[in-house]
Amino acid sequence: MLIRLMLAESTLGRQAGEKRAEAMKATILGVQPYELHGTLYYRVIFTPEGQDQPREARLSHDMVYPDPKAGDVIEVHAILGVVDGIAKVEA
Repeated sequence: MLIRLMLAESTLGRQAGEKRAEAMKATILGVQPYELHGTLYYRVIFTPEGQDQPREARLSHDMVYPDPKAGDVIEVHAILGVVDGIAKVEA
């Protein structure tokens, strides 16, 4: 189970304006599944909404929804700029 802590809303223990957690909409450009020591991982290339520069995330299968595909609209969750989860946005 993926538990998302959205720390960006809290000011406890941080400077004003500093963001620790973020969520952004994006579109998947490509997905490459691979296995490492018996665990399924995904290399996901995506473009955040409103940006032209593609980004890459490598996540274990439990951090990504089942069967991600190019063209899917997703919500990318990151903490301190490191992606820690991807969820599919249902139409």
